[in-house]
Amino acid sequence: MTRVIIFTGKGGVGKTTCAAATALRTASLGKKTLVLSSDPAQALSESMDTKLGTLNPKELRSNLWGLEINTQAEVNVNYGDVRDFLIRLFQSRGIDLEIASEMAVLPGMDEIFSILTIEKYLEEFDVIVLDTAPTGHTFRLLALPQVFSMFGKTFMKMGSGLSKFLQQTGLQMGLEQATRTPIPTDRFFDQMRSIMDRVEHVHEILAQADTTVRIATNLEKMPIQEAERSLTFMSLYGLLVDAIAVNKIYPEVLDDDFKTQTGSYFDKWIELQKGYLRRVQHSFHPLKVLKCRLMQEEVIGFDLLEEVATDLYGPKGDPTEKYTDKKAIEFSTDQFGNIVIKLEIPFAKRGKTRIRKKGEELIVEIGNDKRIILLPDYALSLKVKKAYYEGQVFFIVMGSESDSGFSVPID
Repeated sequence: MTRVIIFTGKGGVGKTTCAAATALRTASLGKKTLVLSSDPAQALSESMDTKLGTLNPKELRSNLWGLEINTQAEVNVNYGDVRDFLIRLFQSRGIDLEIASEMAVLPGMDEIFSILTIEKYLEEFDVIVLDTAPTGHTFRLLALPQVFSMFGKTFMKMGSGLSKFLQQTGLQMGLEQATRTPIPTDRFFDQMRSIMDRVEHVHEILAQADTTVRIATNLEKMPIQEAERSLTFMSLYGLLVDAIAVNKIYPEVLDDDFKTQTGSYFDKWIELQKGYLRRVQHSFHPLKVLKCRLMQEEVIGFDLLEEVATDLYGPKGDPTEKYTDKKAIEFSTDQFGNIVIKLEIPFAKRGKTRIRKKGEELIVEIGNDKRIILLPDYALSLKVKKAYYEGQVFFIVMGSESDSGFSVPID
């Protein structure tokens, strides 16, 4: 079965570098590897310092192929009929063409078609590394088949039948003129069905055992918050995150001898990075933390990417290893409709646990240690009702009634 590794993370943290280095290492281990990117800026080809395929994968070296997906072309082919109908619909309501064209493409649609590209190559490659930036919009779209399952399929069947009847009887144009509203054609429904079927298939691929997500971040506040947010979305939509790749670490954070080379100039940054590294280790437990130092020059080309791979995975490490089967966060709903959050606390100890809710953050504190969870939108208005331990597994129950700000004794 093809091993699929997806890299995501905030722009500028080195996500593409980590993806390229990972693909380079798996190829060097004799695994036929495809690295894919949906970035219109062609960052992957620049990182690897070579042209990648745009229509079909291009062989870059032994066992390694690269493809930069033309997301606009993918949208045109796979979504064109749906988009054209929506544009006509919006225009019929007096919306300008330019605005209607923007509204007709759902947020995350270009990203979802880049993810859908995976299915084309599953039988051809041992490893697929996807360099993308899935957002909350993308994962909401990936959940559409579940939302769409009963009502949607019934609507599609009825709508398609009605559309064919109107076209066959010649009533469609007259009805459109009378209502001043475009009527979807059978091509619209056919394409919608195709999209839903493909999304459902890819959702199954992403949820299977051989697919994991790795989140790239830097040791700074905003990238870490974005990584925490990504972990929440992955957990909500059933994807397994098995590692977090921490990039651009000052060498002294890993090696105390580095300070003798730099003096005290970077002292403040080094202390900040050490603190943020502790936050990463706590907030993302039980995920493996892959670490890469800040290189002395911009990482471009295979030689420097091999250095990154050595930092991340060791001299001979295999990136296709799945580092954990456990989800860092699990969300569920109990019989009373409360949201139950389940997570492991590696630093549990005797004393008091305090839970604070700060905006979209849920903060679990034990002494000087803490774990931060970025809450999904539907939980932002909820309050903590109770919390308890079962071993080192911590359960937090959130609902509309508040017991927030309490402390939980640990036996």
